[in-house]
Amino acid sequence: MSRTFALRQAEGSVAQAAREILHRTDEEAQKPKRRPLPPHEKEIYERYGDDSPTSLVALALQGTAEVSGGFCDRAGAPANFISADSKSGNFSANEMQIALAACRQITSNSDFKTQTINLGDDTFPVASASESAPNPNNFSGAFAFRRIPQASIFGDWLNLMTQLFLLLSAIGLSVFSLWTWRGWQRGMRQVEDGMASISHDLSARIEPPQALELGKISRSINELALHLESNLQREAELEKSLVKNEKLAALGRVAAFSAALET
Repeated sequence: MSRTFALRQAEGSVAQAAREILHRTDEEAQKPKRRPLPPHEKEIYERYGDDSPTSLVALALQGTAEVSGGFCDRAGAPANFISADSKSGNFSANEMQIALAACRQITSNSDFKTQTINLGDDTFPVASASESAPNPNNFSGAFAFRRIPQASIFGDWLNLMTQLFLLLSAIGLSVFSLWTWRGWQRGMRQVEDGMASISHDLSARIEPPQALELGKISRSINELALHLESNLQREAELEKSLVKNEKLAALGRVAAFSAALET
């Protein structure tokens, strides 16, 4: 997967996660008391507590792999933060820095913001959503982010090189096809002109084109013309011989008739 595609995919997943976390502050908070819980939700509430906002964050993030998130309090600090790496509240210094930046983005004038933050060798697509209505936990909003390793930039280079190779291959194939087609056109004209010359003069020859198949055809035509020329020469020589023999025979008959008259 290229880094560009991974970044686009991550942006979509963190935006969805931030909205889902914020959504859990209202109707989702009451569900444990209203209905039987499926096993995966029951495990989350047992781990973080039925009344803990961290459970709401865990529920929101359960369908988005590798995404970290949490709430922002009114002071602009992250709260109930769950790290994608540890699936707990234990987070790294970089993750804390990203969470603080996301919470600072939340204002009362905008309900949703996205940004991309680079820290060290990693890139973090970040989404933050503000909470305009009052909520029992006094949260100002929610945030989510995902880490994209810089090492995956190799995927971009590989993708770029692959596309460049395919482009150059397509250009090369087009140039080769054009060159071959034009070569065939020139070769066909050579063969046609040569055949026209041979039809008037069997001693004429076709200059073999560069195209391999046309070269074979032109050489075969030249051999045929040479064979026909040789046959016509032998035929002419035989005809001359017959005429000469006929004349000699006629002279013989005249001489014999003259001798008969003398006797």
